[in-house]
Amino acid sequence: MTILMNKFKHISLISFLAVMFVSCVDDRYDDFPALTSDNISRYVPQHTFVFNCHTLNARDGKFYLMGEVKSQSHIDSLLHLEISKVDFYVDGTRLATVDKAPFKLDMALSTIANGAHQTRAVVTAEVQGYGEPIVYAYEQSFYRNRATSFVDLFFDYSFVTNGDVFTITPAINSDRSSKGAKIVEASLSWDNKTVDTSNSEPWTLSHLVTESVRSRHAAKATVKTNYGNYDFTLPNLCVLPQDTVVLAAQAMSSFKDYKRSESLKVAVKAFGSKVGANKCELKVLLDGKTVATANTFPTTVVYSLRDVAVGFHDISFTWSIEDSNTKTGSTSYDYIFVTE
Repeated sequence: MTILMNKFKHISLISFLAVMFVSCVDDRYDDFPALTSDNISRYVPQHTFVFNCHTLNARDGKFYLMGEVKSQSHIDSLLHLEISKVDFYVDGTRLATVDKAPFKLDMALSTIANGAHQTRAVVTAEVQGYGEPIVYAYEQSFYRNRATSFVDLFFDYSFVTNGDVFTITPAINSDRSSKGAKIVEASLSWDNKTVDTSNSEPWTLSHLVTESVRSRHAAKATVKTNYGNYDFTLPNLCVLPQDTVVLAAQAMSSFKDYKRSESLKVAVKAFGSKVGANKCELKVLLDGKTVATANTFPTTVVYSLRDVAVGFHDISFTWSIEDSNTKTGSTSYDYIFVTE
């Protein structure tokens, strides 16, 4: 889920800081001494490379792993740095060696046991003017938990100001859940105190917000189903000023695995008395390409995955808010996995 709060008066400070950061980077790498074993870790430190790892306990019973190594682009160009290969391991066993970009591993590990595991990426890189390869290792832990039943829940909730009623409605995506999945009971707690309970449809839970503007609170919806209990928590929910513009995008599924016969659905909503006075827009990007756009709220964005390749894919939500004087924006990142 991504949330963007519009505070136009801060944009000049953000721009200044961004310029200052770029200037510092350029100054640092403007003039290099000869690279030696004594200074190589200074100019090509461990954080030169980033190892991202996603794992997925899919509804088809399989376990999927995606690992990817990238380098920071400004260091690439300034140091003439190139990754020559990346070796990927799980629990000490090498799974693959990738020797060309993208340095990415994407595979199913169907036989891996339940419990804790560790993935490791060993990066070998070459730097112009340095006589030997640079090797760094990166590790991440993950947990395998093969479930026998699945309940796909979506929680639709409201933003509020003082005097509003906060509502949250849980719903089961029947076509993405185990057969016969149903809600038995739902309850809402506000700052660790139960404030509403429902034992029948509709499952909408509510709470009158009397707290002061800009105060923050913990809201939690607990749903009992015939397959188990599930919690949805908003640990830092803010009571908003009316003149604040808030935009939010939320994937309408609690699972990240999809079949190509399915569609990615995104709930898009906005809050604030000035929403209509501003130009607001959401773009949904799949692997960096815009696949859907919304500029009226609330709405549901639907994108068919029919032509999307099997494997992990990056999803991002990019917001922009514009009035007559200024424009602000924000992007959040997620991923999905197309299984078949």
